Order: sequence, then C-alpha cells, then structure tokens
Amino acid sequence: GDSGSMIMDMNMRAVGLLFAGSAKVTLANPINVVKDYYGLQTWSESRIPTISIVGQKWRSYVSNSSKIDTVGDAINITAKGNQCCFIENDYNALQSISCTINKGSDSGSSWGPGISLQYSSGSIKVNLREEHFGVYYNNKEIIDRGKIEANKSYGLRIRSESNTIVVEGNDGGWIKLLELPKSLFPGQPISVRIGKTDPNGGRSDYQDLGSPGSCSITNIVV
Repeated sequence: GDSGSMIMDMNMRAVGLLFAGSAKVTLANPINVVKDYYGLQTWSESRIPTISIVGQKWRSYVSNSSKIDTVGDAINITAKGNQCCFIENDYNALQSISCTINKGSDSGSSWGPGISLQYSSGSIKVNLREEHFGVYYNNKEIIDRGKIEANKSYGLRIRSESNTIVVEGNDGGWIKLLELPKSLFPGQPISVRIGKTDPNGGRSDYQDLGSPGSCSITNIVV
C-alpha cells in the first residue's frame, strides 16, 4: 500500500516516489525524473493562486479547464457541471456566511454552486441544484428543499446560533432548509468554501464531468 508515496529527506524535501519494496529494501524513482517526465511541480502553499474578495485574500481551486474570474467582489465560475471550482478561506471565529448565487447555465446538481463549511468532524454544504436547494452534511443529502428557477439569483446562508447551526435559502425571504445540533460540529470550521464542490464540500470531480456552463456569485458576507 506504499506505492506512490513521496519519500522525503531529513529536511522534508521530496527526493523520490516509491514504487516497490520489501522488509529489507525500498525502491523509488528520483523525484526530479518523475517531475521532468510528467511536467510536474512540487506543491507548496505559495503556489496556490489567491484572489481578493470582500477585503481578504481567498485561495482559489480550479479543476482541469475550469476557471474563476473576478469583477470587484463578484466571482464568475466557468466549469463543467460535475467539476470543482471554488474559493476558500480560513476563519477563527465564524458566526454567519452568506452569498447570492445565480446558477446561470451551470448544469451541476450535487456539484452545483453553493457554500461549504469544513469541520474536523465533517462538513455542511448548501447549494443550488437543477430545480431545488440542496443541503448536505456528513455524507447525507437532503435535495428536495424549495424550488428554484434557471437564471434567477438566490441567497444562501449558514449561520450559528447558541446550540444549533441553521442552513437557509433566500427567495424573497430567508427559508430555513435545515437546523442541526452544534454538537455534530464542535469548534470552528477549518475552512469555508464558496463555489462548486463535491457533495461533501470537497475537491473531487465526478467521473462524468457533464456539460460546460457558468454561474456567478455576489454579495459574499462573512
């Protein structure tokens, strides 16, 4: 099960990519050979692109040919329906996060644009599906909340109360989509993601990427 592991030196510099071994010996390809052959770069946090939104630097994650463009404090996402493309930030104290999303021509359902909070104990996500609001938490889906229309803007919000976390959608007024006990998600979220993520708010794409489309996100309030 070790094949594909990175081998590091004592200064935590990558030196090889493991491909075989036994109880007595480990075999690896020199990392520079691997990088040159596949045209790779060793990951470092300084290489993650950032964009300025609501007065802060957000990390951006784009998958394959997806793209994020910014106009002021608005972001426009171009991606296939089942593809990840989002911005991410860390907050030490988060009471509420909201935004306005126009799904546009985005064809994603579980991968539709929304808000995700990543906790050490799991995740919470709310998004716009093809016809409904979607809510996801700890590998559970609730996908038939409310009714949405194409090319119309809707508000999404996740906020913290004294003992609960409330997930809401806005279609002319805030609608409670789900309320969860805070005991499921102790502490503060590790990160906040806005845009297209997988059902668990993660970075994985679906095997069928679907059709290309675009959506827009405005009015991000933390």
